[in-house]
Parts: sequence; C-alpha cells; structure tokens
Amino acid sequence: EPLFAGRPVAGGRRSRVGAQPRPTGAMSNAKLRNKQIESLKQYFTNLKTLSKDVYEVPVVLPDRKHITLRVTLPPAFPTSPPQLRVYPQVTHRLVDEQMCVRPDASSKLANWVRNNSLGKMVHSIVQKLVVEPPRIGVPAHAAARTMAHLAAVP
Repeated sequence: EPLFAGRPVAGGRRSRVGAQPRPTGAMSNAKLRNKQIESLKQYFTNLKTLSKDVYEVPVVLPDRKHITLRVTLPPAFPTSPPQLRVYPQVTHRLVDEQMCVRPDASSKLANWVRNNSLGKMVHSIVQKLVVEPPRIGVPAHAAARTMAHLAAVP
C-alpha cells in the first residue's frame, strides 16, 4: 500500500490520506520558560523574585551561615542555560573567581537542554553546597592578589 496518496501539497509532497495535523510536541519557549520558573518555585518555597529574570535562593549552611544563590535567566532561556552566582564571596571548588557556579557543578548545567528541570538542577547544586560548605569571605586567590597589589604600592 502506498504511504502517500491524494493530491500534492507544498514542495511536491503528497498529503497522507486522512492525516490530521501532526502535533509538534514542542512547547513554546515562553511556556517552557514559565514552566521552568514554576519548577524553581516548587523546589524552593523561600525563593525571592527580584525581577521576571532574576531569582534568589537563600541557603542555610550546616554552620548556620547564609549564602544566596542568584539564578539569572538570560533572554534566550530556556534555550540558553541559566546563570548561577553565589553571594557573598566564597571559596568553593564549584564556584569561580567571579562567584559564578562552574558549569561542571552539575551535568545538567554543563549539558543544558531546554527540557532540563531548572528547579531540580538548582536543587542539586544547593545540596552540593550544603554537603560540602564553601568558605565564606574573600577567596584565597583574591586575597593573595590584593596583598600583592598592596605590597607593590609605594
């Protein structure tokens, strides 16, 4: 039996007999963006909304000190990955000199695809920061740079 029959459609293809329009299954970026934000709110009931693109997750460490993980959604989100930054300054293997969470902090961040759960990914990073708490304060590399600069000033 032929798979296609009937009259040709655009591009010279023939329509499938009795075919219904195929659902794309792809959610629009705007809807998926909203769904991602909702997943973040579900994981973190204490989430602070600073703007439609910036959210803060308060984190209490085992020593009762507090840090904040700021989640910034770039204009191309959810196609582009979120940006994660830690406040105040800390020293931790998952955080770079600019206080940005390194992509290798989570395989879901390193290999971001639009259908990853933002809430689940951020939760996994927060758990890593709680299990292996950062040292709060000026990072050692920044302190060393500052001391070298001060020593060079006459």
